[in-house]
Amino acid sequence: MNRSHEPHPSQVVRLLHRWSHSPFMGYPVALLLAGGAFLIPWLERASGIEDVFLAPPFVLVTLLVGGTWGVGPALLAFVAELLALDYWIVPPVGNLSFFTWPNIVSFGSFIIIQFVALWVVLRKKHDREQLSMANEAISRHVEELQAITQELELANSCRDLFLAQASHELKTPITSIQGLVQLTVRRLLREPPLPTNYAFLPLQLEKIERQTHRLHTLVDELLSVNYLHSGNVPLRMGPCEVNYLCREVISAFDPWTDHEIVLHGSADQLVIQADEDRLSQVVFHLISNALKYSPTSTTVRVEVTGDAEEALLAVHNDGSSLSLEQQEHLFEPFYRGPNLWCSATLGWGLGLTISKHLVEQQGGRIWVESSEQQGTTFFVALPSL
Repeated sequence: MNRSHEPHPSQVVRLLHRWSHSPFMGYPVALLLAGGAFLIPWLERASGIEDVFLAPPFVLVTLLVGGTWGVGPALLAFVAELLALDYWIVPPVGNLSFFTWPNIVSFGSFIIIQFVALWVVLRKKHDREQLSMANEAISRHVEELQAITQELELANSCRDLFLAQASHELKTPITSIQGLVQLTVRRLLREPPLPTNYAFLPLQLEKIERQTHRLHTLVDELLSVNYLHSGNVPLRMGPCEVNYLCREVISAFDPWTDHEIVLHGSADQLVIQADEDRLSQVVFHLISNALKYSPTSTTVRVEVTGDAEEALLAVHNDGSSLSLEQQEHLFEPFYRGPNLWCSATLGWGLGLTISKHLVEQQGGRIWVESSEQQGTTFFVALPSL
């Protein structure tokens, strides 16, 4: 059987609700409820009660009809109630008329109460309209916000895709250049001494290799921040000895720097639960930053301490101090000091952003302290085992 044209139960309920609350439905209901007044004299006589003014039920009828079906049905109920009072309820029947003065004064309290009831109905209608307008405005704003959110998500997806593709495309020629330079250097080492005219080649090739290494690092930073933003950085947690890790990272800088890097390690082994590769990346970024911004022939100090609660790593350099404003923005993506964008120091301003994400993913903290007298020190605290 084809049921595609059968209404859904929820649609039927909404239709019944809309129909039952229509003003056209309110008019016959108003007459029906007000007509109940005709039963009151009979009930009075049947129960032996005489001369009782039963106005409150009519006020309730007005409120009920007005609150459910609107002002029109409420006015009709009010008129029907007045007629019922005038002809059937006010004792003695026929001797007191609503339409003669001063008898109308006898109905004053009833009329005032009914007008108050009608005012309540009108106020409720006004509030309902205002609420409906506010809900429509909110719905429009929600739709606008949803559209803006979708546009931002699309822009973020396009940016992430561009960074990933651009980074991968850049890594291929950089790796080729590095390989060719290293191959040429090894071949030159096996050859006899070069003529004087070509004696500059080994030094120039070494500079090329150094710059391609830096460029490779910049591309890796782009990839890392893209992965961090997309949340695709799984951690492989395990026991990690901090002193050994720092020595390994420092040894990787020996061929590339003229600065001295001094490690003050912990007297005892300091083992923490961390992702060793990711923590090495953090230490590499901090030492690399210290080398970049240290004056020539100064020493970069790396210090490892710890207790039962946490391990503390400090990387210090004697470069120029950082202002409080710089310290506030230092871990933001692509942030570099105002005097660094025009300098010869290479960098995207991503290393500290990546380090912060990686440290916090492993339950740690990272911060900086800087002053003219003490230089600049970056601290990393990670929970001990």
